[in-house]
Amino acid sequence: MGLSQRQWQDTVTLIEHFSAAEDAYKLRMDCGHALLRLLNADHFASYIWQNDKQQFAEPCQLNLDDSNLGRYKDYFQFHDPITHKMRQCSKAVSVNQIMQQQDLEKTEFYQDFLARDGMHYGVNLYVFDESGENLADFRIWRSKARSNFEATDLNMLDIIAPHFRNSMRRLSKKSGQLLIKQFGLTQREYEVLKLLNGALSDQAIAEQLHISLSTCRTHIRRIYQKLDIHQRAQLISLLTPYQL
Repeated sequence: MGLSQRQWQDTVTLIEHFSAAEDAYKLRMDCGHALLRLLNADHFASYIWQNDKQQFAEPCQLNLDDSNLGRYKDYFQFHDPITHKMRQCSKAVSVNQIMQQQDLEKTEFYQDFLARDGMHYGVNLYVFDESGENLADFRIWRSKARSNFEATDLNMLDIIAPHFRNSMRRLSKKSGQLLIKQFGLTQREYEVLKLLNGALSDQAIAEQLHISLSTCRTHIRRIYQKLDIHQRAQLISLLTPYQL
């Protein structure tokens, strides 16, 4: 595959982002800028898959309307004729490998979601952990005024895929330590926090950690103070971006 000097430089820039990344959101945003340039594209979005809830979360985007992405979160991700099929692919995949363009344009998904932001031709890249669970994705779109993506575009995404996968694996493993650092938690508080996130009762947490119920509740009170929350529902919401 012959790449221009600019394309090679953009590819190198992407790989540098993956190596230096300390935050999954910033990584995906930095890569989004580079990918739009590399692939001569117009729109970018990226999600992290939440397997327990069976939905896409933690979106980041470039050149897309936030309110339209809100409609995707609330409705269209559950009425999406292409994305979940594309998510089964181990390599970069174009929308038209899943559905012909003329058929896509007839769908509610295209007419009431994609077309609103000018998304016409699309390619997606999904990366997976060792168990085969989807870690995150890149979704890149061109407007109708441009030409469709070609095999060379998919090949460029496949070049960066291992770096994307390894970076997301690394960030996932570090997220617990980042949480400790961000909120000033002790190691014991972090252990309690993980069990709280798993919906265990105070008594069950105390028994699992071999501490008294009183000590357990003291840890929980301090966790709530450090995280500036007042109830467990707030805790679950706050922890959504973290891999615990």
